[in-house]
Amino acid sequence: MVNYTGGEPEGYISPGIDLKASLRPLAVCIKDELMKRVFSAVLIALLALSFAACGEVRDSEYVGKWNCVTVEFMGVPCDPAVMYQDGIPTLSLNSNGSASFTLGSSTLRGSWDEMQTGVSVTSGQSALAFTYEDGQLSCQFSSEATLDMPMTLYFEKAE
Repeated sequence: MVNYTGGEPEGYISPGIDLKASLRPLAVCIKDELMKRVFSAVLIALLALSFAACGEVRDSEYVGKWNCVTVEFMGVPCDPAVMYQDGIPTLSLNSNGSASFTLGSSTLRGSWDEMQTGVSVTSGQSALAFTYEDGQLSCQFSSEATLDMPMTLYFEKAE
């Protein structure tokens, strides 16, 4: 039986390895892996919070699909089915803040905000203001197609 009192046993040949020094890269590697996991968890939490903010649900009387019921051109009311043979104009206001406005064969997609007098639909640099009165949303605009003369569209909420 050998009595060990500390130090190297008799006849032991040291391989010249410092155990602390050899374990240091392993400790650094474990620390780096732990930091990556903590960073990933924090990043996932921030992403979840940002998606929750983007998915805000609006409780508004304006949410829903609105169909054009009248087109007023130069003060004369017209049937939108006659004015727009490729489909009547529609306005969709979604509870997540997205919006689409279809006029003829073109669709403007963007977001909407509630204003004091109605709603505003924004897409890039373009914005359309819709005024709410007597259960209808109305929008006045002019374009090359109307020879730059004002046209007003009146929408009612689809049931």
